[in-house]
Amino acid sequence: MATPFQSAQALSATEVGTIAEAVTVRIDGQNSGSGVIIKRQGKVYTVLTAAHVVATEDGYDVVTPDGQFHELDYSKVKKLPNVDLALVEFTSPKTYKVADIGDSTAVKAGASIYVSGFPLPTAAITESVWNFSEGKVTANSKRPLADGYALIYGNDTLPGMSGGAVLNSEGKLIAIHGRADAEQSVQKTETVYQKTGFNLGIPINTFLNLAANISPNLGFVGRATESTGTTLTKDDWLLQGVGKYKTGNYKEAIKDFDQAIALNPKNADAYYNRGLTYNSLNQYNKALKDYTRAIQLNPGNALVYFNRGVNYSALQQYDQALKDFNRGIQINPGNALAYFNRGATYNSLKQYDLALKDYSQAIQINPELEIAYDNRGITYYALKRYDLALKDYSQAIQINPQFALPYYNRGTAYRAIKKNYLALKDFNRAIQINPEFADAYGNRGLTYRTIGNKPKAKQDLQTAARLFQQQNKPVLYQKALDLLQRL
Repeated sequence: MATPFQSAQALSATEVGTIAEAVTVRIDGQNSGSGVIIKRQGKVYTVLTAAHVVATEDGYDVVTPDGQFHELDYSKVKKLPNVDLALVEFTSPKTYKVADIGDSTAVKAGASIYVSGFPLPTAAITESVWNFSEGKVTANSKRPLADGYALIYGNDTLPGMSGGAVLNSEGKLIAIHGRADAEQSVQKTETVYQKTGFNLGIPINTFLNLAANISPNLGFVGRATESTGTTLTKDDWLLQGVGKYKTGNYKEAIKDFDQAIALNPKNADAYYNRGLTYNSLNQYNKALKDYTRAIQLNPGNALVYFNRGVNYSALQQYDQALKDFNRGIQINPGNALAYFNRGATYNSLKQYDLALKDYSQAIQINPELEIAYDNRGITYYALKRYDLALKDYSQAIQINPQFALPYYNRGTAYRAIKKNYLALKDFNRAIQINPEFADAYGNRGLTYRTIGNKPKAKQDLQTAARLFQQQNKPVLYQKALDLLQRL
């Protein structure tokens, strides 16, 4: 009797993690990142990574899962044409697991997906430790963005994981991770931050079709791709919209998300992404409508609650913001930005003890979150606990010396305890980092006035007034004018 056809079986996350850890390598060099072992020929192993990881000629090492360092011969690095992919080699007599290649065309929106890689070291975690993240596919487009990116997914990823493995539920390699939400600038709205959840990967079939011609000795066979035709799918529109959002082309991104929604009015991801875009345009009511629709369609997505909470905070609807942050944290209690944003909301309500508790929780989850130290310092300042405020501002500066806000805030704390020359030093640095920082000019002007330097005070207050006017802040503009008149 014939054996019935057996379909591929999904593995548990733990089983996929075991595979991912065995095939993922760290690439140490000027642009450190990750890679995936895809071939062994005798003692020579081939690793697939993102081209930007090895973009600069340098001395690189491939670090295998057993912790062994293998020198990479840069002359043998092959960068694939028109895509952010590269092949590198290392030599070893040891046996290392080679990734099984999957079919990226079979990946559908909503499917489970896993990303494996090595985040860059931080001040808190001084070594690059392997990271494994589970998430869902958002879209798989047949029309890639520049550099070959066509897969969108919502996994939590970190800088340094670029070039790492993207695996399906069978543990097969279906993409190379390349661009992450954490690697993009976080969008700021007043004192709260939105996290987009955008991650982009290059489908493995893209690599196979190039490798068949570029490196035929590897034995990879190209795969026929589905015809794209002339009609764009909902995934095509969604990817195009995300690409435009990332470049700040918000109005055109909205048009693409409109098209995705027209093709599938129950596409929660399209509503969510359009909501993010409206939020970036400060069109908060439209954003709220889209976030709410996304929640109706998919009530289990914590990011939508987090970002709708950000939106409510921008509208000063703090009670509604707290409800959303609470719900988002209930779904995903490991998101540091959620606690940070809830802390900022408590701070706006002058519930300082609750704000401090949330900022501290955010820091416990992510000790590198400089904005949490900065905001906790603001809360300590409001409580006149200047010593603790100064400590937190200094920690934020240590983590990110190019972050202007903690210099400015530390300057205001020094002013409060009459250490005016230290305050001037910090205001100078804040302005050096951000020459359009109107508040920093205003407070530096006030500090100059305190120490009796009226010419410099006048110059700074005039600059502050001009910037406040340009930035459409009429109340602060008038305040700067009033201070000038009293000099």
